[in-house]
Amino acid sequence: MANVQNQDFSLLSQKEIDTLIDFINEKREGVDSSVLNQESIDKLLEMLRFNNGRAKKEEILHMGEVEGTLADLITVRHGDDVCALEYSVDEANDFVRLEAVNTVTKERMEITPKMFNEGDGELWGHCIAPLVLHRMARALKVKYTAETYENLCKRYAKYIYGDASRKLPFLFMPGNRENIGNIL
Repeated sequence: MANVQNQDFSLLSQKEIDTLIDFINEKREGVDSSVLNQESIDKLLEMLRFNNGRAKKEEILHMGEVEGTLADLITVRHGDDVCALEYSVDEANDFVRLEAVNTVTKERMEITPKMFNEGDGELWGHCIAPLVLHRMARALKVKYTAETYENLCKRYAKYIYGDASRKLPFLFMPGNRENIGNIL
């Protein structure tokens, strides 16, 4: 039965059920119904299994904590519109390019390191650490798709470790519960 549970996300262990209930109870106010769909729940369980059942708690940028000017930098957001981070790769230099996209109007704006720190340049380089992507999304109050997240994780593994399929160290990953709140 344990092998079946590890392969099929529709069968949950008691520990997984408890973790899911704790997550829902703790984040009830800050998580909208689009986050609690079956795909997101499966992703949460996958992340818990990926990290040997550990749920990493970040001490910085907890849900709902970020307020202020960084979120105001997103000029393509109108009212309550949801904006998402999307990435592409510049063919000229193989560098990552990030954009915030309004999911309603499809307006786009480029996101650069300089937006976060005046002394930084306009280029991200070949990859962005998953934890950095997560914290940017939180600070800017935008989301990202599971596909964007997974592709940036693979790109990071490829450029840092030489293997896109390599499991990234826990240190470079956002906390499981916090990450699920950022995924569209």
